[in-house]
Amino acid sequence: NQLWEQSALGSWGESICYEPDQVQADCTITDIRPVMVRSMGTGVPWGWTNNVGGGDFFRCFDVAGNRMAHRGMRTTSHRNGPCFTEVTFAGSLGAAMAHSTTVSLGRTDDIVRGCYHLRLDVNNAVDFSRFVIFQFGSDTYNAISGRGIALGNETGLIKEWAAQWGGPAYRTDPMECRGRIPWLSLHDSVPRGKEPSAAIANRGLVIRSWKARLGGKPAAPWAAEHGVTIGRVDSSTIDLLTPPGVNRLEPGDFIEATIELVVMPQFAGDYYGPNVALRDALTADGNTWRMIHREAIGNDRRVEMKSGTLLRTHPAITIEAKDDRAECVLTGGLGHVPLIFSGLTSPAGRTLYRDGQPVDQQVHGNDFWQTDYDSVAGTWSRTYTVPVNDVQPHAFRLAVD
Repeated sequence: NQLWEQSALGSWGESICYEPDQVQADCTITDIRPVMVRSMGTGVPWGWTNNVGGGDFFRCFDVAGNRMAHRGMRTTSHRNGPCFTEVTFAGSLGAAMAHSTTVSLGRTDDIVRGCYHLRLDVNNAVDFSRFVIFQFGSDTYNAISGRGIALGNETGLIKEWAAQWGGPAYRTDPMECRGRIPWLSLHDSVPRGKEPSAAIANRGLVIRSWKARLGGKPAAPWAAEHGVTIGRVDSSTIDLLTPPGVNRLEPGDFIEATIELVVMPQFAGDYYGPNVALRDALTADGNTWRMIHREAIGNDRRVEMKSGTLLRTHPAITIEAKDDRAECVLTGGLGHVPLIFSGLTSPAGRTLYRDGQPVDQQVHGNDFWQTDYDSVAGTWSRTYTVPVNDVQPHAFRLAVD
């Protein structure tokens, strides 16, 4: 086939797989598997879990309904782990548009969170019949079928409805994703239209940042349910779309967004991992949209800088150090939150302190942090993942030994 990439959380099965050239499934996001839930077959821990995959970004169809292929795809690995992985898939949609998606996954002890930084730039005017900015599952690959769908934001639920499987056809009118943290949930899932025989997972989407100009005007994200039929099995996807009435992109149009794909265990009894906060939440709200709302507001990270420069909060809190030092106060976060300190003169001789105490997660020496070299700037970075499962602020300080 062609290049097959995987973001792996643990070493017991695929977490999120990607095929940038879209040869096998006609989509980029292929197999997705939840972590630390009952595995296929015997249900024993640390085994392969059920596939809940399918997803894509920048699916554009011309006025005749023909899909514009992702061409000239290039893969750049920025960070490979063990704490945080970051890879960019970049290419074009014909001669009209250039696009890139940077995919990330952080080490954690609760759930799979695939984070996507999307960028689209329109060079020439293009008319289209359908343009999907991001979707889960995919038109051509959808391993599970969600029976419930919900739209909300940081304040809670906006709308919930029963999925209307089968197509291809849009089952709802486009709905504007309002609020500071819009989210969508595809829950009460079954594998390919059947009752689950082993643990699966629900899927959700959280929009962490969004900025776009589409059709020559500033544009908010819109979403709709799209019914699909794949191999005579009906299901639905959730599509992020251009605003209603926009069927032509103009030169200078663009999209820049950060979107989090959440792979959520359905029930507390399925999850055997150590994260007590997740298990308690699943006990109270398992298999509902409330778990995606919890992710949206719980992982809303707020950072107050004391020293250094904050570059971003998602997918990882990234801070440019000053004189090899940095200090901040973090409020919010779920699971293990990735912290990247960049601009360091050396990969060694650093210690991270949390609330005055050194962070020490070692099992075999220096195995709890990673370092990466920036060949352009000639500097190093340090990456940690730290457990945060409460609403209390925590002070972090990177110091020279």
